[in-house]
Amino acid sequence: MPVYAYKCSHCNSSFERLRGISQLDTEMECPECGAQGKAKRLISTFAAFSKSDGITRPANVQVGGNDGGGCCKGGGCGCHGGI
Repeated sequence: MPVYAYKCSHCNSSFERLRGISQLDTEMECPECGAQGKAKRLISTFAAFSKSDGITRPANVQVGGNDGGGCCKGGGCGCHGGI
């Protein structure tokens, strides 16, 4: 079962729950304030990993030269094969 993130619109707290897909949007109680039906599911991201050359790394990392550009301008953030 996947873990989903929720946020309570009553008290603004965030929490996660392990729920089946059939329970995805059913109402739930906020663990902080106890409000029923005020928690809304958040959109979340996930990390993907690749092991094409025998080294496991985030899927967005390029193997090979560092051509610069992007958000880090070729720096050491790891998004341009700098790891």
